Amino acid sequence: MAFCAAERLRRHARKSGASHRLASRCRLRPAYFDGSVNRDLGGWTQGFGDGLFKTLASIPSLHERLVTDIANAVRQIRTTCIGAKEKSETLVGFSRQLAMVSREDATAVFRDAVQTAAELDSEIMDQLRFVEQLVKRGKAAFADRAHPSVRDLGDIVHDAAIRLEGQEGFPWRASISALTHLDPPFTLAAISRWNDTQVASLGEILPAFIAAGLETDSITAVQATALLSLAERLDGHLIRSVRQAAERDHNLDISRLTDELASDLLLRADVRASEPLAAHLADRQPSGLLANQLLERGRFLRELGRPEDQPTRTDHRKRTRREGRRRSTATLGKLQN
Repeated sequence: MAFCAAERLRRHARKSGASHRLASRCRLRPAYFDGSVNRDLGGWTQGFGDGLFKTLASIPSLHERLVTDIANAVRQIRTTCIGAKEKSETLVGFSRQLAMVSREDATAVFRDAVQTAAELDSEIMDQLRFVEQLVKRGKAAFADRAHPSVRDLGDIVHDAAIRLEGQEGFPWRASISALTHLDPPFTLAAISRWNDTQVASLGEILPAFIAAGLETDSITAVQATALLSLAERLDGHLIRSVRQAAERDHNLDISRLTDELASDLLLRADVRASEPLAAHLADRQPSGLLANQLLERGRFLRELGRPEDQPTRTDHRKRTRREGRRRSTATLGKLQN
């Protein structure tokens, strides 16, 4: 947050000319740097970029203060919980600035940047997938230490997600599955915390919890249906799993629950997402109105042909452009002849 504010301050200073006035005042009266800069601008470090720093670095009497301020900023960024990529890039920026006044300090900060970049270790993703299988097959061995184990694993997942921010393919499904097998209530609380702190979105990781909860019988089909309302995108295979779990509960009004699932698919999902549930219901003759409407839509679309087989507007535009280029080439050839 502090760096976003500093970035906004830097842009404002560029527009208003504040950085040029600051540099001029410091050049004429170096003591101004100690007295008014931080009070007037709220801290300049990493806020005004290399241009102002280069100007200030040309004043020898300010060198010690510049090194001290950057050292404090480096100390803060080391303990800040941000992605390894962002942290290493920030440290490289500090190192570049320090090189103007102290090469020895700049080298030390650059080493920190290299060490931080090494934290981008994608090997942890394979390890989390392995832990999922380990927990599934050896769940009984964790019975006495389930809560401490899930707490430690939750911290590892949280830390890895932050360090690998921006990396594709983070194993959220495997991580949530492992946590759910150990302690479902803790997992749901962790998911809420990660959503609040923007480590991961609810729509991205909640379906993994629903699937693992149904697999371990730690949530019911009714609870799963309620949680689906929070998901951003509906997974057709997951909805079919909810319906199959409902079939195992003989005390449940399965017709009403099926209509709830069908309503979600008809109103919130694309056509392809409804295919798994429609195929599952095809030979079961559901009695609900919405479930039958889902089946009717499936039959209607099959008669028209699969949606992906139908030409889209983009395809039509591409075909029109190709035909236009072909006609233009033919006309040009006739003119040349």
